[in-house]
Amino acid sequence: MALHHAPGPLTRANAMGTLGLAHLESDDAAGAIPWLEGAVEQCGRFTNRQIEGRFLVFLGEAYQRLGRLDEARRFAARGLEMCRATRFAYGVGGAERALGEVSLAAGRLDEAATHLATARDLFAGMGSRHEVARTTLALAALAHARGDTAQAAALLDEARAAFQALGMPALVARADHLARGRAPPPGGDEGARLSTVA
Repeated sequence: MALHHAPGPLTRANAMGTLGLAHLESDDAAGAIPWLEGAVEQCGRFTNRQIEGRFLVFLGEAYQRLGRLDEARRFAARGLEMCRATRFAYGVGGAERALGEVSLAAGRLDEAATHLATARDLFAGMGSRHEVARTTLALAALAHARGDTAQAAALLDEARAAFQALGMPALVARADHLARGRAPPPGGDEGARLSTVA
């Protein structure tokens, strides 16, 4: 409905990107891609690089969830470049995390560690407890991939405690599920994303 009533290209781009994000948060990565690609195209027409960078990061997340890692890396890297150029620190943190999750999925564990540590430090520096906890889930996946089950369990406990303190029961349940023996899939949580602080 918002898309049909969008008065201008910026509003239309935001509406398209929000629809894409809704699909992504509903674990429908394939359904998210057309909306996010449309949002990126709209943003490119009026050169709003901050919003374009944010939607590129989401697009990278969608491709990563589908296992299309080359595309995921390309879009997340472009998003990182735009977020850096516009000094959008929150977007930079999200892009670093997205690149870390792509690297983890590709088995590039040292590269993943660098991106995820950068993301966590950025989010911690701006006091974004929710995003720190989300990044902690990805770090737990990294620890699991390295065979460090004790570290993975400690990181999952840390994320769970943070989500519980923030009153986010869906993410508490997710951390519980992951702690029962399943490695956290990168990027696969139900939490809010960059749009919450855009």
